[in-house]
Amino acid sequence: MNKYIRKRLVQAIPVIFGITVLTFFIMKMAPGGPLTGMISPRTSSESLQRAREALGLNDPIIVQYWSWLKELVQGNFGYSTYNGQVILDMILQRLPATLLLTVTAFIFSYIVGIPLGVYSATHKYSKGDYGLTFFSFIGISVPSFFFGMGMIYIFALKLDWFPTSGFGSSMFRGTGMALVLHKLRYLVMPALVMALANLAQVMRFARSSMIETLNQDYVRTARAKGLSEKRVIYKHALKNSLIPVITIFGQSIPNLFGGAYIIEKVFGWPGMGLLGVDAINNRDYQVLMGLTLFTAILVLLGNLIADIMYSLVDPRIRY
Repeated sequence: MNKYIRKRLVQAIPVIFGITVLTFFIMKMAPGGPLTGMISPRTSSESLQRAREALGLNDPIIVQYWSWLKELVQGNFGYSTYNGQVILDMILQRLPATLLLTVTAFIFSYIVGIPLGVYSATHKYSKGDYGLTFFSFIGISVPSFFFGMGMIYIFALKLDWFPTSGFGSSMFRGTGMALVLHKLRYLVMPALVMALANLAQVMRFARSSMIETLNQDYVRTARAKGLSEKRVIYKHALKNSLIPVITIFGQSIPNLFGGAYIIEKVFGWPGMGLLGVDAINNRDYQVLMGLTLFTAILVLLGNLIADIMYSLVDPRIRY
């Protein structure tokens, strides 16, 4: 296992290098530029030229990429062209809020999705199965921003159960459990919206995998031995049916981080997604490149964790 992990980490190096190439050149092809916000009737062409020279924008594009890459290797993601702040500090400042939101949504989708999938599989073609199938289709089909705005309208504006946006009130002065509950009220709606599509996908995978597993010979043998149906399902069938579900573990991570851009904007959540949307509006491409690279590293780590989980679920798997 340790050898496999080291091998995967080494393999991640060329992947990250490829991501830096794509990220840099795609951003360079984007319309506008970091100096777009400086253009006004009062800005002289000499001032713009000096700014371009200071930012290295007059250098050949290969030279610009090489300069950026050398700074990345040293842990320097650069500086924002909009406000001059250190990009890595900006990302790390927003990272806890994004991780809290995505991890909460991720855990909720699996804790709820797997039992619902098992129930749907063990009650195949029942009313409950049809109801859960209909729910999963809605979860996969409804855009997250639409679902989020609907929840804000119903639960925040009409029922006044939850706040509309943000992550805490500046007027709140409580501590301890009171502070946790206060923050939790802001977390519930965006986490549910982010978890919906992933929950529906997990449930569908768990259902189909469980149905296939229940038809295996060893399950029939367990039933023939007189084991209770509950023991057959949760002791023998569930563990083997989780392998396809773990497969979408790695696939769900980029979807969650990508969805964070929309969810955090809708709910005003102060995370990396909202930082990315603001960077797009400000043509702050340096921040966007840093966010893309940082998110890619998190996704690679998530895929590595998913591969490790295979061997934990099924001891027959060896690397």
